[in-house]
Amino acid sequence: MRILIISGYKEWGGYTIALDGLCQLPGVEVWQYGRWKGDKFGSLTPDSMLFTRHLNHQAITSEETARQWLKQKKFDCIIATTQARDVSLRNLHPVKVLAKLRFARKFGSPDSRERVTLGANILPFWDDVIGDTPVLGIDTFDDSLVHPPDMPLFLRSKLFFKSNLPYKYSANFVEKDSHGGNTYLEESEKFRPFSLGISDDRYRELRAVRAATAGDYKYDVFASIYVRNTIRKRALAELLKLKETSKLKILIPEGRIPADEFYRLCAQSRVTLSPEGGGWDCARHYESIACGSLPLMNRPHLHTRWERDLPEACVFENDFSDYARKLEALVELSRQTELLDRLTQIVETRFTRSALMRYVLTEAGFTLPKA
Repeated sequence: MRILIISGYKEWGGYTIALDGLCQLPGVEVWQYGRWKGDKFGSLTPDSMLFTRHLNHQAITSEETARQWLKQKKFDCIIATTQARDVSLRNLHPVKVLAKLRFARKFGSPDSRERVTLGANILPFWDDVIGDTPVLGIDTFDDSLVHPPDMPLFLRSKLFFKSNLPYKYSANFVEKDSHGGNTYLEESEKFRPFSLGISDDRYRELRAVRAATAGDYKYDVFASIYVRNTIRKRALAELLKLKETSKLKILIPEGRIPADEFYRLCAQSRVTLSPEGGGWDCARHYESIACGSLPLMNRPHLHTRWERDLPEACVFENDFSDYARKLEALVELSRQTELLDRLTQIVETRFTRSALMRYVLTEAGFTLPKA
């Protein structure tokens, strides 16, 4: 199977997941259109940095070549990820435009003229050669919106995979229109839930960290979270109260800690606090499990790929009515291995990057060799 993946502008999330996952699948040949021009990667997480080894591998740098190959039906499928919200410079205040162009120069990205047809935005210009080759869109933005720059991709896609998807797909909407109202999407049958998951390589590394500790837990609860919303703020505040009143061994480091230290402390803790961040899905959900620590998550209010698998023992209500009780019960459950073994199997079969991309291709009707 041969796949063309279209390079994004600067939205590393979806492109990271798609490229990394596809390159792990047996029987899949991956070609990239649009050479990644930047040599700097901003504040990518260690997990995201793993995908850079795939950048520009089998890259098609000429649009003429890409069009010719598409016309010759050399690809079974096209995968494109959503663009950063600032790909389109229209309708922006001039000061914001200047700020975005400075960012583009800093990160080695193309100029504003080139960005008009960069990434998935080029698809409408290829209609004459794409023909019936299926296009699959992937959106990993933290919010539940499909943003205007991504509408060409949504409309052209056979299926549209989105993280933080509302339960009622028809309620998904693009940003405010020019009259101040919401423009609702009607082609809801295209939507499929998607997740951030964890890189296969990172998962193997963290399993090694887990094996090194051999279940030698020093702490009952570990919490190292960047407070970016009210859920996290309250979760941390309630945990600080428990630290003063309960007998649980609770570790709350001050400030941010290096990734390696975070993973080591996860592996030494029975439970890792993992409330939602920008969106409900969070890399910590998967990293803690890989390290051998049970995650405590707030109940998802969006459609997620955890839907049928999320154990009730790992979930507290968003009003915090059962927070302390669930936390103490989860610590007790961690003394047995059944729940951790179950979660480990779920991550391995559904949430590694290769498993996510296998899911994407299977949903689109393709049959892949077994791993």
